Amino acid sequence: MKIEIWRADPWDIDKLSEVADRIFRPMLNPGTGMRREFPLLFTQENSSNLFYIPGERKQPISMVATKPWKVRIFESTIPIIAVGSVLTLPEYRNKGLATGLLKKVIRVFRKTVPVMIISGTLNLYRRLGATDFGPLCEITLKEKEIWKGKVYPGVYADEIHELYSNEDVRYERTLSETMELIDALKAPYYRQSPLKGEVFLAGERGELEAYAILIPYYSRHSLNLKIIEWAGKRDSVLEIMKYVINYYDADSVTLKAQPFDPIVNIAYDKGFDVKKVNNQGLILVLNPQLLVRQMKLYMVNRLKVEKARAYRKDINSWIVKLNDRIEEFEDLKSVTEFFFTEKGLKIPFPDTEGLNYI
Repeated sequence: MKIEIWRADPWDIDKLSEVADRIFRPMLNPGTGMRREFPLLFTQENSSNLFYIPGERKQPISMVATKPWKVRIFESTIPIIAVGSVLTLPEYRNKGLATGLLKKVIRVFRKTVPVMIISGTLNLYRRLGATDFGPLCEITLKEKEIWKGKVYPGVYADEIHELYSNEDVRYERTLSETMELIDALKAPYYRQSPLKGEVFLAGERGELEAYAILIPYYSRHSLNLKIIEWAGKRDSVLEIMKYVINYYDADSVTLKAQPFDPIVNIAYDKGFDVKKVNNQGLILVLNPQLLVRQMKLYMVNRLKVEKARAYRKDINSWIVKLNDRIEEFEDLKSVTEFFFTEKGLKIPFPDTEGLNYI
C-alpha cells in the first residue's frame, strides 16, 4: 500500500494533539491532555519532528511524534531522537501505516543522529531492530521508617536544574525546559495516573541537597509511588523515599539508578530492595559510525579504547574495531545490543522515564 507521509507544520499542532488525546487520553477533552503533558513535544517549534499520514480532509489517521534531545554520558554528549505517541486510528489499523512512518523517521535521522529510543516495547518496534537495553537498578522501599533531615514538597526549579545538571548520565536541557517539564506535572492524567505528580525536596533553599519527582499510582487496592527523576546527595534521596511513603501512607516507593551509582550500595546496606530491570522502552543504533565518533571521550576514559572505528561490511552488516578487538554484526539490532546491553559494552543511558520522557 502506497502511503503519503507529511511532516507537520506549526498550524498542524492542534489537530495532531487532538488525535493523540483521542487515542491516549480518551477520558479528556481533545487537545487538553497530551499537549499539556508533553509541552516540548506538541509545540510549533517541534512541529517538523511530528510525522503523520493524512486521510480525508487532510486529517491525521496515523502519527509518530519525535523529539531531538542530547544525552550526556560522562565525558561524551550524543544527539538522540526520541519516539513516542505512535498511533493509528482504529479504522485504519493493520495496513502498515505506523511501520511506514517509523521507517521514514529512521531514514530522516540516520545521517545525523546515532541513536533512537522508543517509548514502549511493541513488536512493531522490535521488527525494525529496536531492542531492550540497560540494565538499571530498581530500588524499592516497602516499610515505613522515620526520615532524617528537612524533607518537604516544593519546587525550586533553579536548584533542581543545577542538581540534575551535575549528574554523570543525564539528558541535557535548559533551565527553561526544566521549568516547563516540571509544570507539566499539573496535566490531568499525567503518565496515565489520576493522582497528581509532586516534587519533594531535601535541604534548605539555597542549599538544596536533593530532589525527587514522583507519580502516585493505584494498583490492586494498593498505593505505589514511582520516582521518575531524582538527583543530589544519595543519602538525602533515600531520606526523601522514607518521607514520601509516610506522607502518602503508601505501600511502596521505587526509583531507578545506574548499577554503578553509589546509591545502589547505600540502599542495599540500609535494607531497601534492589533488583536489576531494563530501561523503559527500546533503543536502536541508527548510525554506528557516528556513535563511535561521538562517544570517543567516553571510550578513551572509561573503556580505555584509544582507537575505535565502525564501518559497513555490506548493505546490512557492520564491523566495529576497538583497539585490536574486531566485532562483526549482521544487522543494527546486534550492533545496538553490543553497545547498550550486558551482551557487550553496557554503555549507560539515562532513565528514559524521567522528565524528558515522551
